[in-house]
Amino acid sequence: MGNFKKIGRDFIKEKYPELNEILFDSMSAIFGNLVSAKRMSKGLSQDELASMADVSQKTISRVEGGSSNVTMHTYQKLFRILDISNEEVAEALQKKAKRGNKPLVTIY
Repeated sequence: MGNFKKIGRDFIKEKYPELNEILFDSMSAIFGNLVSAKRMSKGLSQDELASMADVSQKTISRVEGGSSNVTMHTYQKLFRILDISNEEVAEALQKKAKRGNKPLVTIY
């Protein structure tokens, strides 16, 4: 994940200088939210997605929980299976930057 963070930081600094470094501290959470939302919108259970991606249900749970112990290869498989585009990832990163440290959702 370290190399990915460096590549991401370099890309963001060049293309989106207004984005701050806090983005990369929570990238796993951003990716997890994308995967969770897309999985649910497609009506898939964690078990079904795990089977499609040839990973365990526990891995899907870790992804959706924002664990930093997930490889880029796993994210790429899940993004491909769930049709999560690069544009959706960039948009989620920009939204996070605009929110700063605010939570992704408010629970009442």
